[in-house]
Order: sequence, then structure tokens, then C-alpha cells
Amino acid sequence: MTVERQMRFWLVGLALLALGLYLLRDILLPFVAGMAVAYLLDPLCDRLERWGLSRTLATVALTVAFLVLAVTGVLLFVPLVAGQLVRLIENLPGYVDGVREYLGQIVIRLEAQADPAMMERVRDVFAGAANQLVGWMTDLLGGLLSGGVALVNLISLLIITPVV
Repeated sequence: MTVERQMRFWLVGLALLALGLYLLRDILLPFVAGMAVAYLLDPLCDRLERWGLSRTLATVALTVAFLVLAVTGVLLFVPLVAGQLVRLIENLPGYVDGVREYLGQIVIRLEAQADPAMMERVRDVFAGAANQLVGWMTDLLGGLLSGGVALVNLISLLIITPVV
């Protein structure tokens, strides 16, 4: 086999590997996370083995401990975030009213000191800012929804990763 054929063979192989990774990217996360967790827990497993536990028992003990810690973390984190979101939604009208009142006071002061043409431009700027604020709120709610989906993905990842 010539050098050119070897080079072509390895380039085609590398391209096929890259294509395979690209096509499987959505399902590879649990496997990569499982390898990372195994890599990080391997020194602990070695230490438990030195203390007299079998490799299997050390692996099972660390897997159970990891699952318990992960589930505990999720169980502590979800109610905290949910409570904060509920308080944000409850307080949001008050925040909007406070901003509206503050901006209204600024407009009243400006009307007393500015000419009508400038006030028209200020109103246009405030109208644009209000539209932008509505856009931000829509993005925030969309982010919260996608965050909920991400949380479900995280929980499934925590369940699948130790199995992998």
C-alpha cells in the first residue's frame, strides 16, 4: 500500500468517524457523561480496593453514593428554583408597576423642561423600550420552559449515566 493510499484510507476513516459522531450527537451525552463520571470516580474506587473491598463492591458502592448525591441535589434544587419562579411571577406585576411609575415621573419632569418635539422622541424611545421589555419577558418565559425541559433531560441523564 502506498503512502497516498494510506493517507486516503485514514482521511476517509476520519471523515466517517466525524460523520458518525455528528449523526449520533443527540444520544452520545449519557455515554460521554458516564465515561466522565467513571473517570472521576476511578481513584476513589482504587482507594476502596486498597482498603480491602472488591472492585465490584467498590464500584457498586460509589455508583449508589453518586446516585444518592445526584438525586438529593436535584430534590433540593428543584423546590428552590420552583419557589423562586413562583415568587417572581407573583411579584412581576409589582415590578412592572414600579418601573412604569418611575418612568412616568421622569416623563413628567421632562415635559416641564423640554420642547414638544423632543418629548415626542422621548415617547418613541419609551415605546420602543416597552416593546423590548415585552420581548425580554417573552424570552424569559421561553427560557423557563426550555429550562424545565433541560431539567427533565438532566434527571434522565442522572438515571442513565450510572447504567452506562
